[in-house]
Amino acid sequence: MVGVRTFAALLSVASLAVIGTAKADPLTFAQVIETNTANGLTWTNNGSSATLNTTNAAGDAVSFSYENIGGLPSYLTGSVAAIETINGGLGATTNLAANSTNLGGQLYDSQAIDSAITISYKLATPVMSGGVTLSNLLTITIVPDAVGDAGMVLVGQNGGTGATSTTSVPTTPAADYTETFTSDFLNFAINDPITASYSLSSLNPMMLIGADGFLNSFTADDSGTFSSSLAPLLVPEPGSLAILAAGLAGLAFVSRRRTFAL
Repeated sequence: MVGVRTFAALLSVASLAVIGTAKADPLTFAQVIETNTANGLTWTNNGSSATLNTTNAAGDAVSFSYENIGGLPSYLTGSVAAIETINGGLGATTNLAANSTNLGGQLYDSQAIDSAITISYKLATPVMSGGVTLSNLLTITIVPDAVGDAGMVLVGQNGGTGATSTTSVPTTPAADYTETFTSDFLNFAINDPITASYSLSSLNPMMLIGADGFLNSFTADDSGTFSSSLAPLLVPEPGSLAILAAGLAGLAFVSRRRTFAL
């Protein structure tokens, strides 16, 4: 099952972390920290499946920041108020059973998600530029290619009181899911691979595998770190593009006048 490769890769990362030799992300371009006072993420065991979604269907309040990106407009500089939603609050269904693996003497319970999931971060207060509304800071969409494939795996840490999940744009020929990154402000066309790393804390109750083979229901706080081998480029604002287009049109008009004068 191709989803097993994703799980094995995550366990490899966890194993490295245990012995203190984990490799750092190449370049962080964005970070997210939850600012809500209550747990904003909910994993729900439905008996024969499970869902992962933001506790509030309208989204969870987070602090979002771009890093290592030059030329940011003032409204994107530093930490900005944003709203995190996971599948718009609808949840992501999984039919894969949970697993337990002993690494370095610590038991890691894990749960792979074998269905599409979308994680989105949008400005709490959208901005207008050139008559266009801009709000999408970063959206990650993961779509498994077939039943049993998984692009995201929750891996328990610290005795089940925390968890992690790391997912990257897959490479061929081992790709078993499709992952895309989109933004109103960043261009991801030349940034491959891109990695999304999530950290879950304050799990309540702690992560355990239930009698049905799925992880038990729990709530948690979550944070995210996003990295790539090259820093994404800023997308020119619609207003700037309009000014540039007007300038080019003016230059073309002047050029035509000079041609006719000759």
